[in-house]
Amino acid sequence: MNRETSRVRFLGCLLLAIFALEAPASPLQDQRAAAERARSTSETRVTATRLSLDFGAELITLFVHSPEHPVPIPILSVLRDTLGDADRENDLLRYVWIYTYAPPTLKQRIAAAIPFLYHQVATRRKADSPPPIAVDLAHPKRPLWEKTSRLILQNAVLDSKGWLFRALPRTKQRNLEEYREAQIAKALAILSLYEQQNASALTESEIVRIKAHLSQQSVLGAFLREPTLAELTLREAQKSRERRATNWDFLRQRAEEEGLIFEPLGVPGEPPSHALLWISREALQEHFGRRAFNTRFLNIKNPWTDERLRRWSGYTKTIYLDRENRRVTPEHPEARAVTLIPLALYGLDFPKIPILLADFRSALHVKARDASGKMLTDSARYLLNLSPYGDLSYLLTRSLVNYVTRKKGIDLNQPSRLKAHAELSALLLTDDQLDPQLKAALARKAEKARALVVENTFRYQPAIAARQHEALVRAATETSALARRLERDRQREYRRLMHGRAARAFFTLAHVVTLGLYTHREELTPELRARSDLARRMAFHRAQLEAALRGSLRLDEERDLAPLRASVEFIQRHADVAGPEIVDVLREAFARSGDPEFRWACVRALAAMRNEKARRVLLALQREMDPMLRERTAQEGVLAPNGVMRSRGGPSGGEPPLREP
Repeated sequence: MNRETSRVRFLGCLLLAIFALEAPASPLQDQRAAAERARSTSETRVTATRLSLDFGAELITLFVHSPEHPVPIPILSVLRDTLGDADRENDLLRYVWIYTYAPPTLKQRIAAAIPFLYHQVATRRKADSPPPIAVDLAHPKRPLWEKTSRLILQNAVLDSKGWLFRALPRTKQRNLEEYREAQIAKALAILSLYEQQNASALTESEIVRIKAHLSQQSVLGAFLREPTLAELTLREAQKSRERRATNWDFLRQRAEEEGLIFEPLGVPGEPPSHALLWISREALQEHFGRRAFNTRFLNIKNPWTDERLRRWSGYTKTIYLDRENRRVTPEHPEARAVTLIPLALYGLDFPKIPILLADFRSALHVKARDASGKMLTDSARYLLNLSPYGDLSYLLTRSLVNYVTRKKGIDLNQPSRLKAHAELSALLLTDDQLDPQLKAALARKAEKARALVVENTFRYQPAIAARQHEALVRAATETSALARRLERDRQREYRRLMHGRAARAFFTLAHVVTLGLYTHREELTPELRARSDLARRMAFHRAQLEAALRGSLRLDEERDLAPLRASVEFIQRHADVAGPEIVDVLREAFARSGDPEFRWACVRALAAMRNEKARRVLLALQREMDPMLRERTAQEGVLAPNGVMRSRGGPSGGEPPLREP
C-alpha cells in the first residue's frame, strides 16, 4: 500500500512539473525575467523592459537593481502608443506612472490637513491598486484647470469663512503636493541614472521630454512649449551639477579645518549628491575637550566635547591609513586601523550651502531647521492672516528675511529639503558600495529628521512599488480600463486634426450640458489614420532635430548628419503640414552646420514651407550663405538672383513670387 501511494505521489509530482514547464508565463513574470537578463548581461543599476499590449501600445518599465533586494524594484513606467505597428516614427508617449507614488491612506490624508504638523504620523505598508498617472505627456495641461479652479475657490470663497477654512485646505494641499514632488524627484534621479547607460528602450528625445514634463509641474510650465521646457530642464541640470561641485569642495574644506573626515556619496558619472562627516574615535580620545569647533555651515554640536561620542555604541566602521593619513588596504605594511563614528549627513544639491539632512546624535534640531520656513509662512498666513500678495509691509519683511538667511547661508528659513531627501532615497536604492547597515542607519536617521507629513517609510517602498506594478500590469492585460482611456485620448487627438478650436469647444460644451450622454467620436477612416500618422511623424522628426540642437554646438562635428538630413528631407516633402515653429528649428540647424549638403537640405525645406515666417528666415539666411550655396539656390530656382523667393512651381509657376520688402 505504501509502495502504491509513493507511485501515485511520484506521478502527480511529475505531471505538475510537466504542466509548470509547459504553462505560459504571465506578462509580469516576463518583465521580471527580462529585467534579470538585462542585469546579468551588463553591470547596470537600472534596466528597462517592454510589454506589448493588445490595443496597440507597449508598457516600458524601469527597474532598479538593489543589492538588498533579491528581485528588481519597479520605479517608473511609460505607455508608448504605437498604433499597433513596429515603426518608431509614429509612436507617441502617453502616460507616466511612478510606482512609489501610492495614493495616501485615510490616516495620511487626515494628518495632511492638520496645521502646524511637520511630522510623519502614518505610512502605507502595501498597495493593491495601480498608481495614479503622474503626468499625461500628450496632454500636460490637463491638471491646469483643476489647479486654477482650486486656487480661485480657496482665495475667493474659503479664505473669508474663517481660520478653519483657510488653514485646513491649504495645509492639506501643500502636504499632498510635497508628497507627489518627492516621488517625482526620486523617479527623476533614477531616470538620469538610466540615461547615462545609453539604453535603447527610450530614445534621447523621449527621456528629455519625460524629464521636462516631470520637472516643470507649475502652472507657468503648462503654457511653455516643449523645447522651452527641455531647455529649462537642461539648464537646471547644469546648475545642479555646479551646486554639487561647489558644496562638495566647501564642505570638504570645512571638515578638514575642524579635524573631521569627509566622505562623498553619489552615483558614478555625476558629482556627489550627498556627503557624510565622520570623526575618528582615536582622535576623539586624544583631543577630547581641548579642541575648538566652529559650527558655522556645519550646524552640529561640538563633537570634541560630547560625552555621547566617547560612549558611542551605534554604527561605526573601520578604515586603514598610512603614516601620511592616506587610505590603504589592510595588507599595507604601514596600515593602522582607525575607527570612524558618523556625525552628520548633508545634501550637496542645495543653493548656497550644503544642507543638513541627518544628525546622528539628534534628529530634533534638524527637523526644526527644516520646518522653520513652513512655520513662519503658516503663522503669518493662518494666525495673522497676512499674505505677500495683499500686504506690502509683510512682503518686504519676508523678502528681507529670505535674503539674509539664504544669502548668508543660515540654515533657517531655507527652501525645502524635499529634493535632497528624495535623491537620498534613490541613492540608497541604487548604490552597491555602501554597507547595508550604514544604509539602514542613514534611512532611519533621515526619516526621523525630515519635516514631511505624507510619506511612506523607506523599508516599505519596494513592496509598495512591486504591488502597484503588478496591479498596473493586470489592468493593462486583463481588463479594458487602460484601453478605454487610451481610445478616449486618441479620439481627442483625431478631433484636433479634423476640427478647429470653435468646433472642439462646441463638442465639449455639448458633452457637459448632456451630462456625458453625448460624446463626439470620429470614425477612424483611412484618410484620418493617414493624417494622424503624418502628424506624429512630423513631431518625431522635429523632436530629433531639437534633441540634436540641444546637445551639440556644431552638428557636423558632434553628430551623425545622415538621420538629421533624413528628418529635414521629410519636413521638405510634407511642408504643407509643417507648423511655423519648425522654421526656427531649421534656421538653427542651418546655422550650426558647415556641411554644404545639409545646409542645402535646410534651405530647400524652408523654401517648401510657403508662409511668411519661412520667407523672412530664408531671405535672412541668403545673406549668410557662401557664394557657392547662393549660386546653387539661384540655379535650382529656390531664390531669384535678387533675393526673391520663387513659387513652388518654379520661376514661371502659377503663383506670383513673394518679393522682399
